[in-house]
Amino acid sequence: MLDKDALGLVAAELTREEAGRLLAPLCRAGAASVRGADAAAGDPWREGVPLWNLARTHERLERKYAVDAVDGEDAGGLELVLQSLTRELDFLRAAGVVELVFDRAAACAGKPASVLGCHTLRVVNPLEFLMCLERWTVGVMRSGRHAPAILLAFAGPTASHAVINLLRELGLKRPDGRYSRFGRDPAVARSEPLWHKKYVAM
Repeated sequence: MLDKDALGLVAAELTREEAGRLLAPLCRAGAASVRGADAAAGDPWREGVPLWNLARTHERLERKYAVDAVDGEDAGGLELVLQSLTRELDFLRAAGVVELVFDRAAACAGKPASVLGCHTLRVVNPLEFLMCLERWTVGVMRSGRHAPAILLAFAGPTASHAVINLLRELGLKRPDGRYSRFGRDPAVARSEPLWHKKYVAM
């Protein structure tokens, strides 16, 4: 719900006099309450739908990519590929292969989350993460007419580079640094682009 929608619902229940007398002080008190709760330990709010809920993620994708219709067919190839990738990432989250982290302090400081709704995608099981995304790229290449061309447009030296570039499109990048990658694994090339511990919001 947007701010203007919430205000519209409240305004419909108040007279102009009531709004002037009650609404402004209530909003100031509400803002102070939210800031106080963020600073304190614990969370007094009821549990809501997480930001990375797949339906919410796809709503953000829909807003980001205007989908045009050509002869009754969907021409939003990139949006469809990203929807497919976010479904795969949601499956990996549910399976415990990755963890999505929303950084409240960063959000309060004005740092936007990724399109997924998280500030950090943490890889818990690197080998499973790599194998699942390799299978996903193979599946995309065998799918409908738009998807293979989109994947090729984002490709690099390896199929993994296409995933890296699509993650960037979702607002996530690989951090640099000495300890940003997992340790050696005999089944994984030293240069594997997806062998990173986490992906952070840009």
